[in-house]
Amino acid sequence: MAAENGRVIRRFAAESAPEREGDPRPWETLAVDDPDFDPGDDEAPAGAGTAGARSACAHLSVDPDGVGPDTEVRGHGRPALTAPGVGHGAFPGRLPL
Repeated sequence: MAAENGRVIRRFAAESAPEREGDPRPWETLAVDDPDFDPGDDEAPAGAGTAGARSACAHLSVDPDGVGPDTEVRGHGRPALTAPGVGHGAFPGRLPL
Protein backbone atom coordinates (compact mmCIF):
# COMPACT_ATOMS: atom_id res chain seq x y z
CA MET A 1 0.00 0.00 0.00
CA ALA A 2 1.28 3.46 -0.85
CA ALA A 3 -0.14 6.67 0.57
CA GLU A 4 0.47 10.38 0.15
CA ASN A 5 -0.78 12.99 2.59
CA GLY A 6 -2.69 10.33 4.54
CA ARG A 7 -4.64 9.00 1.53
CA VAL A 8 -4.08 5.67 -0.21
CA ILE A 9 -2.87 6.19 -3.78
CA ARG A 10 -1.92 2.61 -4.72
CA ARG A 11 -2.66 -0.76 -3.19
CA PHE A 12 -2.22 -4.44 -3.94
CA ALA A 13 -3.93 -7.33 -2.19
CA ALA A 14 -3.67 -10.78 -3.75
CA GLU A 15 -6.98 -11.93 -2.30
CA SER A 16 -9.12 -8.93 -3.18
CA ALA A 17 -11.02 -7.93 -6.25
CA PRO A 18 -9.60 -5.98 -7.89
CA GLU A 19 -6.12 -7.01 -6.78
CA ARG A 20 -4.64 -3.60 -7.65
CA GLU A 21 -6.17 -0.20 -7.07
CA GLY A 22 -4.85 3.24 -7.97
CA ASP A 23 -2.62 4.37 -10.79
CA PRO A 24 0.73 2.60 -11.23
CA ARG A 25 3.64 4.47 -9.70
CA PRO A 26 6.29 5.81 -12.11
CA TRP A 27 8.80 3.11 -11.06
CA GLU A 28 6.40 0.20 -11.69
CA THR A 29 6.77 -1.88 -14.84
CA LEU A 30 3.35 -2.59 -16.30
CA ALA A 31 2.58 -6.29 -16.60
CA VAL A 32 2.09 -5.99 -20.36
CA ASP A 33 5.58 -4.45 -20.69
CA ASP A 34 7.28 -7.18 -18.65
CA PRO A 35 9.60 -9.30 -20.83
CA ASP A 36 8.02 -12.49 -19.42
CA PHE A 37 4.46 -11.39 -20.26
CA ASP A 38 2.78 -13.66 -22.83
CA PRO A 39 -0.43 -12.09 -24.14
CA GLY A 40 -1.60 -15.53 -25.30
CA ASP A 41 -1.35 -17.08 -21.84
CA ASP A 42 -1.33 -14.22 -19.34
CA GLU A 43 -4.13 -11.91 -18.35
CA ALA A 44 -3.31 -8.45 -17.08
CA PRO A 45 -5.84 -5.78 -16.20
CA ALA A 46 -4.97 -2.23 -17.21
CA GLY A 47 -2.58 -0.74 -14.68
CA ALA A 48 -1.36 -4.08 -13.30
CA GLY A 49 2.16 -3.29 -12.17
CA THR A 50 4.74 -6.01 -11.67
CA ALA A 51 6.93 -4.49 -8.97
CA GLY A 52 7.47 -6.93 -6.12
CA ALA A 53 7.30 -6.02 -2.45
CA ARG A 54 11.07 -5.55 -2.13
CA SER A 55 11.15 -3.20 -5.11
CA ALA A 56 8.16 -1.25 -3.78
CA CYS A 57 9.83 -0.89 -0.37
CA ALA A 58 13.02 0.38 -2.00
CA HIS A 59 11.11 3.09 -3.85
CA LEU A 60 8.63 4.03 -1.12
CA SER A 61 10.58 3.75 2.11
CA VAL A 62 13.58 1.60 3.01
CA ASP A 63 15.49 -0.57 0.56
CA PRO A 64 15.54 -4.02 2.24
CA ASP A 65 18.64 -4.96 0.25
CA GLY A 66 20.48 -1.91 1.60
CA VAL A 67 19.94 -2.73 5.29
CA GLY A 68 22.25 -5.06 7.13
CA PRO A 69 24.19 -5.58 10.34
CA ASP A 70 26.46 -2.61 9.57
CA THR A 71 23.62 -0.16 8.82
CA GLU A 72 23.83 2.95 11.00
CA VAL A 73 20.51 3.91 12.58
CA ARG A 74 19.87 7.40 13.97
CA GLY A 75 16.81 9.24 15.20
CA HIS A 76 13.37 7.90 15.91
CA GLY A 77 10.87 5.99 13.80
CA ARG A 78 7.63 7.66 12.85
CA PRO A 79 4.28 5.90 12.52
CA ALA A 80 2.27 6.33 9.34
CA LEU A 81 -0.92 8.28 9.99
CA THR A 82 -4.05 8.71 7.92
CA ALA A 83 -5.60 12.06 7.16
CA PRO A 84 -8.27 13.29 9.59
CA GLY A 85 -11.63 11.69 8.88
CA VAL A 86 -10.19 8.75 6.91
CA GLY A 87 -11.56 5.73 8.68
CA HIS A 88 -10.27 2.21 8.65
CA GLY A 89 -11.25 -1.02 10.32
CA ALA A 90 -9.08 -3.70 11.82
CA PHE A 91 -6.16 -4.77 9.68
CA PRO A 92 -6.93 -8.05 7.88
CA GLY A 93 -5.05 -10.98 9.35
CA ARG A 94 -4.28 -9.26 12.63
CA LEU A 95 -4.19 -11.28 15.81
CA PRO A 96 -7.27 -10.97 18.03
CA LEU A 97 -6.92 -8.75 21.09
